[in-house]
Formats: sequence, structure tokens, C-alpha cells
Amino acid sequence: MKIRHSRNNCLVSGNEDLQTVKKINNFPIVMGCSSQGEKSDLLEDLIFSISKSTGFIQIKNLIDPTLLYSAINEYHGAGSVGSMWQRHHEEFSRFINLNNPSSIFEIGGGHGILSKIFEQKYKLIDWTIIEPYPRPVEGVKAKFIKGFFDEHFKSNLKYDLIVHSHTLEHIYDPKSFLIQLNSALKHGQIMVFSVPNMNKMLDNKYPNFMNFEHTTFLSEEFLDFILTETGFQIEEKFYFEEHSIFYKVVKKQNAESKNTFLESQFENNLKRINNYFLFFEKKIELINDAISDKQENVFLFGAHIFGQLLLKLGLNEDKIDNLLDNDVSKQNKRLYGTKLIVKSPKVLADLNNPFVILNAGIYNAEIKRQIINEINPNVNFFEIT
Repeated sequence: MKIRHSRNNCLVSGNEDLQTVKKINNFPIVMGCSSQGEKSDLLEDLIFSISKSTGFIQIKNLIDPTLLYSAINEYHGAGSVGSMWQRHHEEFSRFINLNNPSSIFEIGGGHGILSKIFEQKYKLIDWTIIEPYPRPVEGVKAKFIKGFFDEHFKSNLKYDLIVHSHTLEHIYDPKSFLIQLNSALKHGQIMVFSVPNMNKMLDNKYPNFMNFEHTTFLSEEFLDFILTETGFQIEEKFYFEEHSIFYKVVKKQNAESKNTFLESQFENNLKRINNYFLFFEKKIELINDAISDKQENVFLFGAHIFGQLLLKLGLNEDKIDNLLDNDVSKQNKRLYGTKLIVKSPKVLADLNNPFVILNAGIYNAEIKRQIINEINPNVNFFEIT
């Protein structure tokens, strides 16, 4: 079974000028957990490449999305757990409500939490979600369409607003996707969306920066340029902490923007991505030294890409007792691509000075605060920041 195909061209310029920056052999294709044995795991080389003409960073090998988001991914719930995501959805709901919509078409709404929060804070409206593998949480009243929003999708839906939240970074060809979205809108119609602040993710060394799901470096500069190229005019932006950027864009026949020319960012982005991996390699060396003499009570927080990246870059898996994660749907399952079983952080409660490796990027502070205040104040953390 062929599980992937490869990119050879820069998605911004179209040039066939990609240079490999980093190759991580046999990386797990799923960022979640599994109830199956290790032999069932699918692995693929995770290759970071950069365009010499633009400096646009891309993942070279692309997993077939019908496989990546299928039943093998037993857990695919980014944005459903944690106070950070709750604040994000509440603030994004406010941003959406500024447009006073009576009907919304949401792309990639997964669990439907955004629609539920919007209803709780504002009002119940006609809300339809297209999602390849819907997993609605309890109480969601939105209608679901099972499928991908691609060139094959046809619909007679009438809606005021197209919405998507942390979806665009999952799209393999953002420019083609935005062209399709533009064609689905009437002249002057609005689209509102949220994307991760990828400049912050790269420079703050967040481990979920890029992977098999987030395959393009959609920095603000590149995204602004692509939006203009595909016929959108940016009406408003809102920066949610260092987590996300909210966009309000409108379809224009002749969209105008400052970004009519995009200067190459090759040298700067090559330096940034090399520093990113150098940072993790140095941290892993320090952690391995710190846990080399420990026989037990060593934990790694984050049953997700947060843990997988460290382990694939050389963290000594044999020294880790368990992974920890607050999501009950992950607990007592195995992190895909590893042998490690996931437990609740509550297992730390009765331990004497347990050692926790914390590598959850922007979520570090809330996780650390929760463990110290609610579970065990005597935990020793190695926090990767």
C-alpha cells in the first residue's frame, strides 16, 4: 500500500528548488494514540525542505489524507482539551460574532466545539460542518457533512459566513484551497478563520510546529501574500496571545495589498529552522544525562507530537516509565510509534520527587501549574523552553 507521495516544488513560487534541511527517519504518521500493537504502526521519513527561491518551508513526504485522518488515528482532537483552547474558542467566537451571521459553513470542525461555544455565548444559528471523520462532542447541534472540502465537493448550501479554525495548516496546497474557497464565495462575501502563529511556533521552538499534519510553514508573511494572490483582501486581523492569528477576509475581484511582491526569506528561514533542531538536540542531550542514573519515576508529558519528536530525535525511551496526558481518551493507550503507555498525571500524586519532562510548547505553563497545585508540589520538572 502506498501511503504517501512527495512534493518537489515550492508551493509559493512553483519552482522545483527544494533543499532538504532535516530528515527524521521512520517517524510515526499519527500524532495520537493506539489500542493496537506496535507492529501495526505506520512510519515514514519526516523530511523538512526549504525553497531556495522563497524560503518557504515544507514537509516533503505527504501522507494520504484518507489514511492520516482515518480510523487508524483513534485520537484526533487538537483544540478540544485545555484552558488555552477554551480561551481560543471563546475569543474566536467573539470575532465571528462581530459579523452577526445567521448561518455558518465551517470547514474541518471535527468535534464541533466551536459551534457549541458560539451557541452558548451568543445564539443558536444554522451551522454546518464538513469534516472527513466527524467526532462531535456531547451537546453539539451543528449539522455534519462527512467528507473533504476539495474539488469534488458540491453543495447547494446557503450561508452568510465561511469559517475554519486551525484547518488551513492541515491543507497540503493552501493556494489551491484558497482559490477553491474564493470560487465558493460571492463578490464581497466574508470568510473568517484562525491559524496558528507559526512565526512564534518556530522561534519559540514549539514541538508541534510542523509534522505530517502541519506540512507548510504558513507564516503571517507567506499567508498574507497567498491570500492576495488568490483574490482575497484582508479586512482585519486579531492576535490571540502568541497562539493564533484570526483573519477576516473578503472576496474581491481585484484584491489590493501591500504584499504584491514577496522578498525571499531563504537565508533567514534556513537559519531559523537549523536553530530549531539544534535547540532540541542540545536539550535531549541534557535530559539523557539527567535521567541516566534514574531507575524509576521518570515521565514524559504529552501523548502527541510533543513526545514523539523528542523520542525520535534521541530521547532515551527506555528510561521513561510512562507518558502523561490530561485527555482521558488517550489514557491507558499507547503513543503511536512508541512502546510507551499513557497515564493520567494523577499517577504522580503519591510519588516521592518524580521527574517530569515537559515539552508542550505554549501549554507548558498551564500544565505545570495544574500538576503543582492539584497533584504533587514536589515534582521535579525538566521544562523545555
